[in-house]
Amino acid sequence: MTEQIETSRDGELIKINIIMREKFDTYNLLRNVEDMEKEQRRSYVISVLKEFASLSQRGILEDLNMLQLTDQVSDVNALWIINVINCYATPTAIYKLAERADIELIDHDFYQIILDPSENKEAYFEEGNVNNREITWNVNKVNAPQVWALGYDGEGVIVALIDTGVNYNHNDLKDHVWVHPDFPPYHGYNFANNNNNPMDDNGHGTHCAGTVAGDGSSGSQTGVAPAATIMCLKVLDSSGGGQQSSIWSATEFAVEHGAHVLSLSLGWLHAWGLIVNSSVKPLTMSLLPESFHQLLQEMKVSNRDFIPYRITLELQVIALPPLGFIPIKL
Repeated sequence: MTEQIETSRDGELIKINIIMREKFDTYNLLRNVEDMEKEQRRSYVISVLKEFASLSQRGILEDLNMLQLTDQVSDVNALWIINVINCYATPTAIYKLAERADIELIDHDFYQIILDPSENKEAYFEEGNVNNREITWNVNKVNAPQVWALGYDGEGVIVALIDTGVNYNHNDLKDHVWVHPDFPPYHGYNFANNNNNPMDDNGHGTHCAGTVAGDGSSGSQTGVAPAATIMCLKVLDSSGGGQQSSIWSATEFAVEHGAHVLSLSLGWLHAWGLIVNSSVKPLTMSLLPESFHQLLQEMKVSNRDFIPYRITLELQVIALPPLGFIPIKL
């Protein structure tokens, strides 16, 4: 952050994350929702976290609103999912905010290439190509057909695919994409470009969506849950890069719009360690499908040379190659 400020011009706006000092009482929330049904639990957790963030952020938001009047701050986005405020601010405004005792840290929300370009090229497959690199061995490797035989094929499960977007017109996926009256005519949201069209212009997200729910219409059945519904959430651009705040915004969207599973095949490095841990576990608890009572997450080490670092927090999350979803007991 200091380096970014020192190299910025006077009055230049820098995109920042303001990490609040106050942390939510995770375990108290878990005790409160223990006997609730799934959707009641979701509604309660969202309401409680929003209220907590609103109270925690109130004073800072008042300051930010005043700074907007003098063009020192813009595009304020208060994130309840993790009790962080994202905005653009001048160096002068950043120094002023840093004096507040209720702020843990101010971090640069910088653009970062997340996906290996060579891997992205390999991951892309064209619509209708029956000889593409996707093959069914991975589906059999995780014993998916045996699970389908027990009646679990993903029916009724919404998977939020948080990645480079999804080619929702692909033959293998077009019958399995999420539809919502507030977001026509597409099937999610594009947080990388702030519009409602999450079309994949990279290929990685479509590859991951195929691993979830590809039904074989183009020649090879690749999906471990072929009856699941894909909520298409684009957070990375055509180069495989983006900003961390987009992932938080996509997570909020997924939770509020009924996602049962979050799929993220990416990782992130930043400077602020484990201080932001207030909302993750109660959030995931609110998303657990009743029939499984477990969280399914997919992470892929090969995107970077490190295991995705902060999302693990209090969960037992396994980093794995793209063989499908592995149930993780909480």
